[in-house]
Amino acid sequence: MALYEEGLKLALLFYVFLLVMAGACDALQYKIPNKISVALVVVFFLTAGLTYWKTPYPVDLLSHLGAALVVFTAGLPLFFFRVFGAGDIKLLTAVGLWAGFGLLLNVLIYVAILNGVVALLLIGIRRGLFLVMAHPRFPNGITLPRVLTTGEDVPYGIGIAAGSILLAFMDKLPLLSFLVYPSLI
Repeated sequence: MALYEEGLKLALLFYVFLLVMAGACDALQYKIPNKISVALVVVFFLTAGLTYWKTPYPVDLLSHLGAALVVFTAGLPLFFFRVFGAGDIKLLTAVGLWAGFGLLLNVLIYVAILNGVVALLLIGIRRGLFLVMAHPRFPNGITLPRVLTTGEDVPYGIGIAAGSILLAFMDKLPLLSFLVYPSLI
């Protein structure tokens, strides 16, 4: 049983690490590498395999696959109308796979709220930096990262990652429901 619990802890660690990497990549490069979304899917299926053999009630894979399909299908028009980038849709699809139908609405609400917070923070930081850089004593030739440049888009990967990590600790992911880990509240 100890090996089983260690495997679940490792899955949670990978889940959080991969999401932090996705948020950081989106903030720095405005790109979420496909490797991160694929790794989230691979870790999901490895964890599902682990829980299938050890629990009396295996996880409902159809719920998880269906949730991922719904997210991907709903995300396609958002991609075509350039609301979201392809990496955002793929990352959100991988998170939908982890959430399943039972927690899909929760994760989407967390992601929406946290993306709003990120947008407001970026507006404030960008305006503050604009005022500082407009000061006559500010040295010329300093370039800011793209994410801090006025007029740039908001990297949604930050909010997707933060909302998905919040989901893991607030609502407990179904695959990790047998793992005892501290809650945020």
